Amino acid sequence: MINNSTRSRKRNDAGKRLFTYAVIADTHLNEDEDNCNSPFDVNRLANRRLRYVVNDLNTRDLALVFHLGDVVHPVPSMDPLYAESAARFHEQMSALRHPLHVIPGNHDVGDKFIAWGPAGTVNDLFLQAWTEYFGDHYFYVSHDGIAFIGINAQLIGSGLSMEQEQKAWLEYTLQELNGERIYLFTHYPPFLADADEPEHYDNISEAGRGWLLALLKKHNVEALFAGHVHHFWYNQVDNCQCYLLPSTAFTRQDYAEMFHVGSAAEFGRNDEAKLGYLLVHVHEQGHYVEMVRCYGNETADNESTLLIANKLLRYVNPETNKVPVLGFDLRQDWAEMVQIPPSGGLDEFDRKWVRNDYALLALLEMGVKSLRIPFADIMNLNRRKRLHEMQKLGFEFTLFSFGIPEDAFELEVAKALSTLISAWEISWPVERLDELYASIAKLPSDIDCLMTFSALRSKADIMESGRTYYHVINHGYTPSDKHLSDQLTQSINNHFSAYVLRCGFLDSVWNTVNLAAETNKKTGLQSSIHLRLSADNPAENMTSESFICKRLAEAMIYGWLFKIDTIYCDTLATNDRGYFPREGVIDRLYNPKPGYYLVKHIHAFLTSIHNKSVTSIDSKIIEFDQKNENTLLRVKLEDSQLILAISTNEVCLKDVVSNVIEDKSGEIHRLNWLDGTLQELTTDSDYSSRVAINRVEDLGIEILIA
Repeated sequence: MINNSTRSRKRNDAGKRLFTYAVIADTHLNEDEDNCNSPFDVNRLANRRLRYVVNDLNTRDLALVFHLGDVVHPVPSMDPLYAESAARFHEQMSALRHPLHVIPGNHDVGDKFIAWGPAGTVNDLFLQAWTEYFGDHYFYVSHDGIAFIGINAQLIGSGLSMEQEQKAWLEYTLQELNGERIYLFTHYPPFLADADEPEHYDNISEAGRGWLLALLKKHNVEALFAGHVHHFWYNQVDNCQCYLLPSTAFTRQDYAEMFHVGSAAEFGRNDEAKLGYLLVHVHEQGHYVEMVRCYGNETADNESTLLIANKLLRYVNPETNKVPVLGFDLRQDWAEMVQIPPSGGLDEFDRKWVRNDYALLALLEMGVKSLRIPFADIMNLNRRKRLHEMQKLGFEFTLFSFGIPEDAFELEVAKALSTLISAWEISWPVERLDELYASIAKLPSDIDCLMTFSALRSKADIMESGRTYYHVINHGYTPSDKHLSDQLTQSINNHFSAYVLRCGFLDSVWNTVNLAAETNKKTGLQSSIHLRLSADNPAENMTSESFICKRLAEAMIYGWLFKIDTIYCDTLATNDRGYFPREGVIDRLYNPKPGYYLVKHIHAFLTSIHNKSVTSIDSKIIEFDQKNENTLLRVKLEDSQLILAISTNEVCLKDVVSNVIEDKSGEIHRLNWLDGTLQELTTDSDYSSRVAINRVEDLGIEILIA
């Protein structure tokens, strides 16, 4: 018999936060505000976009700022444009209030040596230009006993005398720092998807790559940061976490092939939601990164950025999220390798293979911890490797399958991954449970994960519920199941520690969560709630952002309130084809939609109050009206109260806020779930003005802490 004990969540305690630094890349500054030697219109915006980033950096408490190269757009051979662009960079950076350290990129000193390259390669003359306008080509600095090293990646494999100088310096410096925490910065990434991938325009040559990766392993470098590709990727080399950064200026349009839909603006070169930089939060043990999306925002010369004084919630990720109540089904391929064809631009004689890591980025940003994947995923070697890498980021995985595989190799893989997998969800007809129990008895005894049962529903089950039957698969118990506690106790209690409860499109989230809480208390079983964002009809297109956000907000608040372990949402990325078309929290370009902001900031908000005890729920004012979509919930905490109000009627929402303001003498804050700020409210007019400045409409959801 397998070890079917209830498992608590695994969390790695990184200890106290020590400090935060920022990493920016590929600013591509021009000689002035309007002129640019690039044929692409978006390049003309680079100066104004960097000015916005500098202003944003100045609002943050940072120890250091690092720039990963491609500082300017004109290459050194284009003097005086190169000199003028360098002057613009120094003018902008003179306003930065944090210490800045910069390394060169290929636009700054020439491309790495590639025989087919369209631009000039690195040479002594170009290196001299960098020295003249920017200074050192590599650096070592220390802060709070932690080492920061930047290198000139274009030198690697160049055969120039400075290559040997840098090589000797880096090897010596790393040896001297042996045993200390080290962060390394480079322009070219060692690789994009695989350490053994062939050389192409965007990675370091294979010989130089092997040398650099060996150093990362030997000296236990904590993290490497690289630019050049203008997109986000995440990799691991032994214990070293490798982050590839977006640009502040524009996206590389050749990588628009990662997305199986029409491209973003300018054929993929101006995908604004992917522009930004990274914050790195350094803790006593390890670090966490936070993507700051700048959305192509611009600040003109002599223009100040409007900053509103609000309390910003602290960012949470899968490891730091104390209330990771909402998880996601990973229905789209979460480790998909995509072929980037010869473009005629930068690579023409081969194909590049990359992985789309924007789903990973969104999950990190939202603080999502629990992910649900089909059993078949663990049978793929690349996906198994990726699961291990994602576990280091704090993610936990639930496998789901129909029945139990009979193949011995599949069971051996499951056994080997049992420390990685938190739960195994098995769907099966209730009337054939004896067959399932016989299969369970044959499982290896040391498979250690939470075994979860999901009842496969028949046509008769659905007809009995009074709903229309469609030729689709449904599984999981539902709020319409009578005497659920008795059913579970009599059928699965001796073989499973958890069960699936499905919250269908027409089911009340409140009723579903209440049923789960009551059932868990009576049976001792855990519940895994499946939250449907799709309609029951597989032909109906669910496009209402208001409905989706309302449903997510209710699920997260109620799940926290009743201590539900995990609620799985069935849609991460928008499904705009096939069965059950519906909107997700990110779109098909994997860019944020309103639901993304809501999940991200409610997770952060719940983490901020997770230590507060709930003293009572005012059930008298909980109202559910599906026709008007009105919900009102007041939760009394030990020193405050939380109010959730949902309505399609703006007057109703304003009345709720007005009543709270009138009743409460102390501080009242409104969670702006679009930007993660807690906005202090004192008057009705204050509330109205706060709503008016939101980037997108609130969609009728208010969360107050008073």
